[in-house]
Amino acid sequence: MRAVFAYAKTKGWYSEFNPAEWEHNLDTDLSRKRFIGHHESLPYNRLPWFYSSLQQFDTISAYALQFTILTAARTSEVRLAKPEEIDFTRAIWNVPAERMKARASHRVPLSKPVLALVESVMLKHNQPFIFPSTKPEIGLSNGAMHQLIRKRYPNEKFTVHGFRTTFRMWAAEVGDYDQNLAEIALAHSQDKKVEGAYMRSKLIDKLRAMMENYSQFASQLVI
Repeated sequence: MRAVFAYAKTKGWYSEFNPAEWEHNLDTDLSRKRFIGHHESLPYNRLPWFYSSLQQFDTISAYALQFTILTAARTSEVRLAKPEEIDFTRAIWNVPAERMKARASHRVPLSKPVLALVESVMLKHNQPFIFPSTKPEIGLSNGAMHQLIRKRYPNEKFTVHGFRTTFRMWAAEVGDYDQNLAEIALAHSQDKKVEGAYMRSKLIDKLRAMMENYSQFASQLVI
């Protein structure tokens, strides 16, 4: 590549830096994209321990992380959640399209522990966001839950996003749920037939049962 570029310079075709040089050029761009790994996750068999210990912290970030775990949602979906998105009658969290990765609205069936958590948090304040930051008009910061894990569990390597993998592995290995059902719960893109089925109440009921079972698994007492 360097020989070809040198030849081009002698012909007057191009006299600037070589865009194909690896060092100090492509290495700072392509290498990062080529070697991106998965977010480290907590093994699901350790989840009851972690969730129990997390409940000992009386902070908004701890409540938000509990909510994130039990809904298998993304940080961006949780930290800006508003009270009006929660349908307490139907036990549904209606996440607007603008906060979803796929830019499509998403309905999340809420388990009984999640509903109880939201009700408890909302009794503590009267702010625009369910999980507010120290500034009332702003939702929880993007790194608040991450900072909680690093501070309270310094020897652990898992990430907030990794709890989605924890859920996915539990659904496959413990709950033995249909792959499409777990993917829908994670708001991963599906084919049109599956997405259409998601709108039917029967599938919502199946999702609700799965999330209820997951909540019970996560919040079980650790002896």
